[in-house]
Amino acid sequence: IKYIDEGREKLAVIKARDFPEKLAPKLCWKLLGIEPKETRYGVLIYKVDPTSPAGKMGLGTGDVIVRLGNQSVYSLRDFYQQLIKNRNQQSISMVIKRENFYYYLTLPLRG
Repeated sequence: IKYIDEGREKLAVIKARDFPEKLAPKLCWKLLGIEPKETRYGVLIYKVDPTSPAGKMGLGTGDVIVRLGNQSVYSLRDFYQQLIKNRNQQSISMVIKRENFYYYLTLPLRG
């Protein structure tokens, strides 16, 4: 990037980096308003902010996320990778398992 500083032209080199996976839990709370937890059954919703997109859609503690975006999620890492990949979208599709029923929904992402 070329820019002017005190009348002099300068050059700055900026290198893009991947979103750090260690920040994914904070990103999840910020965008969706949920705190997921990995279980042997998949990614469980452990905590929900009732004012968040997830809370307003009726998601609750105990719901299991089986698909996020266009990918099945079997682990917390799968879930976070999909969330990071889709973080700049306006919404994200999700499949939830509640008891013996599956629900397909599209959640807006808050920013």
